[in-house]
Amino acid sequence: MKRVGSGAQPCAPTKGFASSSAFDVISALFIAVTLSACGSIIRPITPTATNAPSPIFVQPTSVSLSTATATPTPLPLPTPAPTDTPTLTPTPESVWLLGQVRVYPGPEHYDGDLLSFEFPIENSDQVDDPSQSTLSVDGESLGDTRPYIASSPLRAPSLIFEWAWDTTRQTGIHEITLSIPTKKGSAVSETFHVEIRPASERPLQETRADWATERTACCRIDFITNTAAARDMPMISKHVQDDVQYVENRFHHHLNEVFPIILLDNVWGNGAYAASEIVLSYVDRAYVSIDVDSVVRHEATHYATRDLGPETPTIFVEGIAVYVAGGHYKPEPLPERAAALLPLNLYIPLDDLANNFRDRQHEIAYLEAAGLVSYLVDTYGWDRFMLVYGAEDLNAEDAANWLDKAFNQVYGIGLDQVEKDYKAWLGEQDVSNQIDDLRLTIKLFDTIRRYQDLYAPYQEAFPPFDEAEKRDITAEFIREPNAPENVALEALLISAREAIQQRHYDTADQLIDTVNATMDDGDFTREPLGDALAVAEAVDAAGYVGLQITLDGDHAKVTAMKPSGPELFDLEVMKSQGEWVVEP
Repeated sequence: MKRVGSGAQPCAPTKGFASSSAFDVISALFIAVTLSACGSIIRPITPTATNAPSPIFVQPTSVSLSTATATPTPLPLPTPAPTDTPTLTPTPESVWLLGQVRVYPGPEHYDGDLLSFEFPIENSDQVDDPSQSTLSVDGESLGDTRPYIASSPLRAPSLIFEWAWDTTRQTGIHEITLSIPTKKGSAVSETFHVEIRPASERPLQETRADWATERTACCRIDFITNTAAARDMPMISKHVQDDVQYVENRFHHHLNEVFPIILLDNVWGNGAYAASEIVLSYVDRAYVSIDVDSVVRHEATHYATRDLGPETPTIFVEGIAVYVAGGHYKPEPLPERAAALLPLNLYIPLDDLANNFRDRQHEIAYLEAAGLVSYLVDTYGWDRFMLVYGAEDLNAEDAANWLDKAFNQVYGIGLDQVEKDYKAWLGEQDVSNQIDDLRLTIKLFDTIRRYQDLYAPYQEAFPPFDEAEKRDITAEFIREPNAPENVALEALLISAREAIQQRHYDTADQLIDTVNATMDDGDFTREPLGDALAVAEAVDAAGYVGLQITLDGDHAKVTAMKPSGPELFDLEVMKSQGEWVVEP
């Protein structure tokens, strides 16, 4: 067993795949883009798994399986069995609970946790008064919980009970009942169970975690000790400083305020978001892989432009952020990449994209918007584009009409002509290296979101970070499940991303298909998932959490960490007589 230094790469490159350190990738983004506080997910009806008839993927001789942070175990009951109450039948008129309850921090809950509850809900506008919704434990009301409805661009709205239940001295299984008043005068209810485990079982890493702050010339970086961010803070702070300086130079003005950044140790949505703070997921197990410089520049651009265009539509708000960052999740040739939307038949008419930006496929929408900004800056210059961006008092009917009026005001032509010219400009770009990459990137992120929905539900709304720091609450921002099944699935997701980077497109396609097929039927025997799971189980049994797995026949190299903290170890795992065993 070899111990890895704090600044080292977690794993050496393997055949056809690039390795990446926690610094090179961020998982968790916005939601707007916020962190994957992987809470437990409770479903009123227990699903059953059906095995596939045969494997669908033949394992290559050597394939890198880098695992991300694990999330709720993909087994039928990740938390104590709920009641057999059937899910409510949706109607177009009334409130409809989606049959899920998400409890944070999770998936396990320990004596002393302060639990938050989230209930995905449709027709939320038909809730009479969200604050009058009630939550009870074993028949006793939790009292003044002040619930509210929160929503994001990526999934259904949720009814939020923030820090609703102090579980101190509540070890055992408890019945929880939700009741929501509707505008029809009736109430919608749901009953489920939550297990509180003894405090002695709390993960050792959490018991050693506290909030800490790093201050630089530009920024205040809040992070949690005994995490990957704490380990890598000298490198992080240097890059954050350079990235903020880059954004300031791009907009030709200094951000006089302290730039606030929160670093989380679990994965939220796409990996980061900008609100009153910039919130980034910084983890070693990064199945949502985002280049640190790209994401800091993206979110810093949101922060820098928040007062420049109060009427600016989302297509430009996100487009300029991707443009300034030089890519969405990583450095990208934006003109050529946006042009690949055309031969893939994925281009969205600009009036549609402007008016329905958040409803369109995420990667397509962001890329097309960034391509539009690239075209406008390339054609008319940065200064004139910023006049468009900051246009006010246009009395526009909708976002598309706003674009039409702003273009006429600054460029002397309307939206239709701009779009015609933009598409002609796209047609001039060389897309030869982008078509397969873009197609598979979209497929991969759609698969990641499906995985998150099924097995890695991230927290919709975090409690205030300043209050969490004052009360020394860290569990919501660090705890994630580490079930071997999650480790194995995330390994394939990361391997697919690495295959795309190395232009091994057939391999990436097969890996993504394997993950989707397994989510369809629950069959973990198909390869390479079967071996990845067996290796993850062996590593888990040896007292480690797998971070990156490289399979090569009957041999595997694994970068891992102890449950106690972020120090990295290299493990050798061998297959002998059909069993994977960690070498001493």
